[in-house]
Amino acid sequence: MVYELNNLVKKYAYYAEVIGVKRIFRYLILRIMRPLILKKNQMMQMYDEKSYARKIFIRKQKNNIPVGSLPYREKIDDFYKNFNLKINRYWHYCYSYTNGIYSENYIPEQNFYQDIEPGLNRAEMVDGYDDKNQYDRLFDGVKMPVCALRCINGIYYDHNYNALNYTEEILSTLDEHVEYIIKPSLKSKGGRDIFKIKRAGSSLYLDGKDVGIGSIMDVYRKDFVVQPFIEQHEKIKAIYPWSLNTVRVMSLRLSGKIIICCSFIRFGNSGLFTDNVASGGIAGGVLSNGTISDFAVDSSFRKYDKHPYTGRSFKGLEIPNINEIYKLAKTQHQRLHYFDLASWDVAIGVDGEPILIEVNLNEQDINYLQLVNGPLFGEHTHKVLEKVYLSKHQGFSSTN
Repeated sequence: MVYELNNLVKKYAYYAEVIGVKRIFRYLILRIMRPLILKKNQMMQMYDEKSYARKIFIRKQKNNIPVGSLPYREKIDDFYKNFNLKINRYWHYCYSYTNGIYSENYIPEQNFYQDIEPGLNRAEMVDGYDDKNQYDRLFDGVKMPVCALRCINGIYYDHNYNALNYTEEILSTLDEHVEYIIKPSLKSKGGRDIFKIKRAGSSLYLDGKDVGIGSIMDVYRKDFVVQPFIEQHEKIKAIYPWSLNTVRVMSLRLSGKIIICCSFIRFGNSGLFTDNVASGGIAGGVLSNGTISDFAVDSSFRKYDKHPYTGRSFKGLEIPNINEIYKLAKTQHQRLHYFDLASWDVAIGVDGEPILIEVNLNEQDINYLQLVNGPLFGEHTHKVLEKVYLSKHQGFSSTN
């Protein structure tokens, strides 16, 4: 017993010497908490469930959305029993009340983020494909914004990936007569950290403030892109001219084929130059023929029959070349072998041609797609849920 105690004292004295007393103390606390740490994922799921429940409850209360009738509740419950699931019906109530489409096929946000998206896409591969600095290589031949300047892992490059070593070289990539936007090339969601940037002589103006090259690195760390503003089609610009208004298209690989699930168009708002709904923009549904729905929604699920800032009506507006946009999404999805679900942000140039802005492979926002269009996967819902929830038990292959 004395021998074992001596060995224990020697061991922890050694740990204290090479690791430090404070860290040893923290280790002992973590050792006591180890059972809880091993339950971390389960605990996080429980926390997320509460967060999602709170989110949809607030939306329901703000918009005075009634609880669904008993037959609709039973229809929802019966449908999801096929997949051994009990879901939060409030998502169905809010979606259907907003668009008038009462269907059991809606996908609650919680189920999408916790099960469906991870079940369709390889999460560990996302960062490699999500890098906007690699789009020119990944989507070679596709019309995209010209990348005037890029920073990859802390090193500056020009459009052709030639390394730039001096401030003069970096500045020379930017035209003084052109206004650019700068944004993170990795993990950019919801329009965060997107600013205007302009060169004036040897100075750079970031969001109107005179900054140096070093200051940009402080804001964006190691990875970002600088691109010129895109001139968009006059029909789209007429609704809201201050931002680049983009079409979001969701594509799905099912049974070995790429299909278009649904799409919406986003408009900026309040004079802002970004169109993200999370940043104050609004979203309107897009029918298969390119016609925009008669209403749009904001992040609080409020409906608008005309743009709240410009007063322009959505009724009768048709997106130019919608079939080319769908073709772009379907064709380029073939290159994404690790991802069965993708959301494409596409602008429409002055000539009506689609311009790929970015592709989203995780945290793909589904609320606005369902609010303005109806169920996310439509007639394919049952097959998608089978693949995600029942494939392990019934032997569905990865191409189902």
